[in-house]
Amino acid sequence: MDKRNVVIIGNGIAAAIALAEAKKTGGSDVALSVIGKEEFGPYPRPKLPELVSGSLSSSFFKTNSIASGEHAYYRDPVISLDAEKKELLLKSGRTIHYDTLIIANGSVPNALDVPLSGLSGIMHFRTVADAERIISNVDENCTSVLIIGAGVLGLEAALAIKKRKNIDVTVVEGREYILPVQLDQEASLFLESLLVEKGLTFKKGVSLIEYRSGDGENLSSAVFSDGSEVNCTLSLEAIGVRPDTSPFKSSGISINRGIVIDDRAETSVKDIYAAGDVAEFDGKCPGLVSFANMTARVAGINAAGGDARLVLPSSSAFMKVDDISFYSLGARNGYSRCVEKKDGKRYERYFLSEGDILLGTIGIGSESNMTKALAMIGKKFSDSILSWD
Repeated sequence: MDKRNVVIIGNGIAAAIALAEAKKTGGSDVALSVIGKEEFGPYPRPKLPELVSGSLSSSFFKTNSIASGEHAYYRDPVISLDAEKKELLLKSGRTIHYDTLIIANGSVPNALDVPLSGLSGIMHFRTVADAERIISNVDENCTSVLIIGAGVLGLEAALAIKKRKNIDVTVVEGREYILPVQLDQEASLFLESLLVEKGLTFKKGVSLIEYRSGDGENLSSAVFSDGSEVNCTLSLEAIGVRPDTSPFKSSGISINRGIVIDDRAETSVKDIYAAGDVAEFDGKCPGLVSFANMTARVAGINAAGGDARLVLPSSSAFMKVDDISFYSLGARNGYSRCVEKKDGKRYERYFLSEGDILLGTIGIGSESNMTKALAMIGKKFSDSILSWD
């Protein structure tokens, strides 16, 4: 019997997990192929800040790519998909046939549409190549850095750059406090105080109006809505991402903001699955690691002939750089009371419904209670969790 030809598109964690699950489910009955626009196979993008900080080298991402031994087509992105013929056209002109397909090519960074946005020194942070460009800029002639966006990625990048080189790093957030999606204002201010101790500077409640250059080619400063101007030779825009659906627009697959999937991670076209940032489920593109993990697991199993369904975990976010960490689990709306504990370096807050059922939690400074709190969500809250080691 011929092997089932499973093709996976992508370089990130969703592609890596889908590949592993398809291999485990299908065993010797499947032939696996991986297609990616980067120079090597799927790798863990959450490790990229460690590359920028100097804790890891670029070789880590090549040696930890899990696609070794598979049919691999790297630096050769998909241009189009013919779903009727079950064929992919690559940039090189090569045509790849599949029996089942997993689209896990992720997302592309949003970019600011402001004057002089094409100057040298304005960057994004998504790939190993992006990280290497940031490193080159910082190491060669960078005197000050601007981070646009105080979400998880922006803060991780800011801390990584500060660790690599002790230069001025200013983080800009358009809203009134940092991590506005993951934290409430009190928790945000607590985390900000820890980050300021690390040497970061914050500028909140403003938006970038334009970039400026002294020579017409290289970035020299940025101007904001409050009239202020900040000198910078590197601006890293970390203002979110959007699903990379462009290669599949004419394929016949249902696409809203992302590629629409059902609870089997299957698209509107039979035998085509989607996972990770490119996927949309129940009208949402969460862009979360937990969503990528679950959709990739289900897509990998089903594409290889198994039968799995999506059981999405509660919303979660996590960041850890050196000794600075935070997590946000579950929900913060609809609570009837809060329980909190804090000292100078650590903060935890628990959101409870009537009957003291734990809805969600925020933790800053230590992740030692994260697993316990996650297991308690949806259950009766126990104040034993407040007994810190």
